[in-house]
Amino acid sequence: MVGRPRSGRSRAACLLTVVVAPLVLAGAGCANSVDAHSQAPVSSPRASPSPTVTSGPAAAPCRTAELKVALGPGGVAAGSWAVLLEFTNQGPATCTMTSWPEVYGVTAEGVAMPANNRSGAMDGLDVLGVPLVTLRPGQEAGSDLAGSDVSASGACPPPFTELQVSAPGDVDSVTIPAYLSAVSGRLPSCSTLSVSPIHPLSDFSLTGQ
Repeated sequence: MVGRPRSGRSRAACLLTVVVAPLVLAGAGCANSVDAHSQAPVSSPRASPSPTVTSGPAAAPCRTAELKVALGPGGVAAGSWAVLLEFTNQGPATCTMTSWPEVYGVTAEGVAMPANNRSGAMDGLDVLGVPLVTLRPGQEAGSDLAGSDVSASGACPPPFTELQVSAPGDVDSVTIPAYLSAVSGRLPSCSTLSVSPIHPLSDFSLTGQ
């Protein structure tokens, strides 16, 4: 069994700031800020909005205990599945998320499989890079989690029943059900999992946002 290892513009006017390394562009104003809430799905990639740089101290990183973690929209195609892993700031203060979340798929037998980091998303990530996403209370960010529902050997191991998820840089984790209606049940464990960096939900084109 594999175990789990252990700005200036007014802050009231700018709800969310994205900074993409290594190039940082100063936006003309809050009209260029990225909104962390969902937008209508798009069918083709789009250019990244101009990031807005805020002066003053940066907000603290979001902690897992302050976040609601849940599976959002997802789908299957050509032997692969993908689902949006959504993070909602439920804390009393603004916080930031950047880099990759730590995700483990866990079977009913207790076998844990870590997800590998990847730069893109299986089901559509329209703005690439590793941004710094600032979330005010109630705002959301997401990461695309993907895997396969086809095994090269012809038979897949038992599906995942749970996901263990940690915010980037946090040692604490939360456990959520590994259920996706697009596959009519639990997430298949036919291949290694992969996960994208944290992005505003508007950067994804997953159906259902």
